[in-house]
Amino acid sequence: MSAIIWALVAGILVGFFSLLPNKILANLNHFSLAALILLLYSMGAKLGSDRMLMAQLGQIGIESLGLAVSAIVGSTALVYCYAKVRRRSGRSPQLTKEAKK
Repeated sequence: MSAIIWALVAGILVGFFSLLPNKILANLNHFSLAALILLLYSMGAKLGSDRMLMAQLGQIGIESLGLAVSAIVGSTALVYCYAKVRRRSGRSPQLTKEAKK
C-alpha cells in the first residue's frame, strides 16, 4: 500500500515542478487510459479464474447491486442538499458576476 502512496506523491511532485517534457504531457491522457484498460483487463482475468467467486456470482451480484444503488442514491441526495444550501447562502456559482454576464 505504501508503494501506491509513494508513487502518487512522486507523480504529484513531478507534475507540480513540471519535470516532464511537453510531448509526454500532451499524451498523459492516452497513457492513463491505456494503463486503466490494462488494469481492468488484469482484474477481470483474475476474477474470472477464481472458481469459488464465479460460483457465488449470483449472490455477490445482488449484494453489489444493492450497495451500488445505495451509494448512488446517497451521493445524489447529498449533492442535492449541498446545492440547495449553496443557493440559499448566495454562494452558488450561478450568482457570481461572471455567470451573470
